[in-house]
Amino acid sequence: MFENDIDLSKEERECLRMWFRQAIAQVEVEEATAAIIRDRAFFEGNESHRATAVPRRRSARTRTGTHGNGVLV
Repeated sequence: MFENDIDLSKEERECLRMWFRQAIAQVEVEEATAAIIRDRAFFEGNESHRATAVPRRRSARTRTGTHGNGVLV
């Protein structure tokens, strides 16, 4: 045991365990609610910043270019 360890009874440990479970569940609910609100704002077009926009994919740049793709026989 460490110096700062406290001996807790079985009931106290169970109470703390339930409290932490409830706190974690509350945080998960808040995160899910924020994600739903954020997604809804994105789909409705109410979002004010452009950070969530999907970037356009750039074409591949090779030495041969695209004209050489169908030449191989």
